[in-house]
Order: sequence, then C-alpha cells, then structure tokens
Amino acid sequence: MHPRSAAPYYVVLAGTLIACALMSLCVLQLFQSRHDALERARDTSRNLALVAERDIERNIELYGLSVEAVIQGLQRPDVLAASPALRRGVLFDHSMTAQFLGSMLVLDLAGNIILDSANDVPRQGNFGDRKYFTVHRDNPNAGLYISDPFGSNWTSSISVS
Repeated sequence: MHPRSAAPYYVVLAGTLIACALMSLCVLQLFQSRHDALERARDTSRNLALVAERDIERNIELYGLSVEAVIQGLQRPDVLAASPALRRGVLFDHSMTAQFLGSMLVLDLAGNIILDSANDVPRQGNFGDRKYFTVHRDNPNAGLYISDPFGSNWTSSISVS
C-alpha cells in the first residue's frame, strides 16, 4: 500500500480559504454599498427638508408682508375713501391670487367681514368665534398667527388662516 499524500488536502484547504476570503470581501463590499446608499438617502432627505423649509419660510414671509401692507393701507383715509374696486386694488396685492392661497379678509371688531380681496362687495360672514380672530382681538401685538387646520365655511377644503 502506498501512503497517501497530504497535498490534495492542502489544495482543498487552500481553495476553501481563498473562497472564504473572496466571499468575505464580497460581504464587506455589500455592507459598504449599503452604508453609502443610506448616507446618500440621509443627505437627500436633509436637502429636501431644507428646500421645503425655505419655501415655507418664504411663503409665510410674503404672506406676512401682504398683511402688513393691508394694515398700512387701512390707516390711510384716502384709501378708505376710494371706490371699492380701487381700494381692493390698492390694499390687496396680487400675491394673494397665488395657487392654494384663498382670499384675504378684513374683519371689524366683532369679526364681521368688511373687506374681501376676492370681491369688491365683501361676502357676508362672521369669524368672531375663530381662534385666529380671538388671538388678535385679545392681543393686538400678536403678530402673524397661523391657525390649526379647519374646515372652510365656503369650500369643502381644509384651510389655515
């Protein structure tokens, strides 16, 4: 009988070790790719949130400036004495006609509509019980207030004021 040589076992062992090493490299590459993809997703999410934040901030700033312009216009007797069409054109700028922005209303101390950016003749309505009215009635220096979402009196949509 011939003694068996250990060489074939070493070849098989070496092949197995090489296969395991290559498999380990593949697994490591997959984990690295996953990590890179998650990092890219985080960056994209941050960028998208930043764009949304700046857009919302800009829209709120423009809305606040429109409200300030109406307040300043209401303090001018010549604007109040003008015809309804001219008064509406002077008080309410065209930013209020942007998509998803409704009309701007001016209310009296009781919450009744006295001016409407959408019509020369204001619609009939009272908002004296609404939070966005009572906040300013109770604290005239409250500044720009954004209400919680509510059901609109005139449309079936959800609105904020």
